[in-house]
Amino acid sequence: MMLRKKPFPPAARLRISLLKTRIRLLRQQLSEKKVPPAPAESGARDAYSMLSAPMNITEQVTLQQDLAAEKERLAATLSCIHDAVISTNNEGYVLSINESASQLTGWNEWDALGKPIEMIFRVIDEASRVQLTNPVSHILSSGAQEPSSAAEMVLMARDNRETIVSYKCVPVRGWNRKLVGTVLAFNDTSPQRRIEDEVRKVDKLESIGVLAGGIAHDFNNILTTIMGNVSVAMRKARGRDGVVHRLNEAEKAIQRASDLTTQLLTFSKGGAPIKTVVNVEKLIRESTEFALHGSSTKCIISTGDDLWSIEVDEGQIGQVIHNLTINADQAMTEGGTIIISASNVIADVADALPLNPGPLVRITIKDMGIGIERRYLDKIFDPYFTTKKNGTGLGLAAAYSIVRRHGGHITVDSKPGAGTTFCLFLPACYRRASRELTPVQLASPIGDGRVLVMDDEPTIRAVASDLLTEMGFEVELTADGQETLELYQFQLEQDRRFDVVIMDLTIPGGLGGKETVQLLKKIDPSAKVIISSGYSNDPIMSEYKKYGFDGVVTKPYGQKQLAKIMKKLIGEA
Repeated sequence: MMLRKKPFPPAARLRISLLKTRIRLLRQQLSEKKVPPAPAESGARDAYSMLSAPMNITEQVTLQQDLAAEKERLAATLSCIHDAVISTNNEGYVLSINESASQLTGWNEWDALGKPIEMIFRVIDEASRVQLTNPVSHILSSGAQEPSSAAEMVLMARDNRETIVSYKCVPVRGWNRKLVGTVLAFNDTSPQRRIEDEVRKVDKLESIGVLAGGIAHDFNNILTTIMGNVSVAMRKARGRDGVVHRLNEAEKAIQRASDLTTQLLTFSKGGAPIKTVVNVEKLIRESTEFALHGSSTKCIISTGDDLWSIEVDEGQIGQVIHNLTINADQAMTEGGTIIISASNVIADVADALPLNPGPLVRITIKDMGIGIERRYLDKIFDPYFTTKKNGTGLGLAAAYSIVRRHGGHITVDSKPGAGTTFCLFLPACYRRASRELTPVQLASPIGDGRVLVMDDEPTIRAVASDLLTEMGFEVELTADGQETLELYQFQLEQDRRFDVVIMDLTIPGGLGGKETVQLLKKIDPSAKVIISSGYSNDPIMSEYKKYGFDGVVTKPYGQKQLAKIMKKLIGEA
């Protein structure tokens, strides 16, 4: 039996008709984003009103739920991106801030929400240190249509930390193009800036290295002539203590001048140090005495009796101590006291130093000067960085590079107005160096022997001849490698072989030491050859045995330096 459907009453049919109309209008609203008009029929208006109230409530709930979900998705998206992002309303108050922005500004989300953007995003000009107009404020006040161009400035965090940031601010507009807020995106450009700075430093240092190499070579040749003549004069002035003392001081000054010429080369070209076992106390006293000559600053040196020796390039480490002592002296404009101490430490317990485990010698240089501001502490070892009016920014950069090249480490601790303390950590040596603090005596004659000196500079050949003759040697001189090989071959055939050959590393337009020694060793494999050069940072000077040489003497040299290497080679003969 089939049941017939009863027709809906008129009121119900009206409700269904209005509901269909409402659905159609809602679909039109969603597609066109327009508010639908109320039905025109007066009879239907009341019924529409009855339906519209519950539908508006439902719509509002749905929209609120969708808005909340969309807000969560946006927050999750912002938290995942690397850039820092802050959004504001059209009055410049913070609506949202992601984690990256919180880290850079120092403001967490709950503290930042509702705050003026000027309070959260404070920026200053890097060069002038003048506070800048906030980019959000600029867009809101000017009504800019386009995003602000990317720019860099210094962001001052809540705790006054400074970060160089690059930012871009975008205006946000509603459906009617009315400005409703902004989105500010920014990021820390410090890592990129450091990389760019390092590239620039390398470029500058390479240029300086080429220039300084030629200057140092020529200047060291001149100093060799001066030092050689001073050494000869010291021997002739024996018995006249006043004259010998003056000449001895002049010799020390010449050596310091040589150290200064090689300072640029030390960190720009990367030359390996020429190491010898050094007495730390002696090195400290000689370096500080020269640095404080003529200064009213007092220096107190304290070292233990059981202090270990170090195996270092004496000239380079001496220059480090010299530079740090001068810095300490200049930091105390009204005079004061520099306290220098040296002690033994073990790397495992030495404040977690980035060094291999083992025994170290720690040299501490402390002043009572003006100190260094916190913001500069990470920059003081950078080449060309200086806070001094007449500074070059090279002294501490060279010191850092030298210490690192010796397998050591350098630290600094300072507070404005409370002085500065530098600590040098250098690997200790198990071999003992002499604790003798008096000047080294001039070498006595060594005995008979024949020496061949090869150098393109006539003055250096003459000085070397005088020094070696004073030691008791018979000397022959040549200007380049070809002449040296021919003379050596001839003398060998005459059964008058040379006991030692001293070769200059670089001969412009001719065979230098590197090429000549290989050919000479083919003529006489037992030949004793010393390499000499004003390029103290050349790898051949530190790895001379690898290239076939038996000894090394750096320019400038005097009689003491020559006597030391000659005694060593003749003793091995």
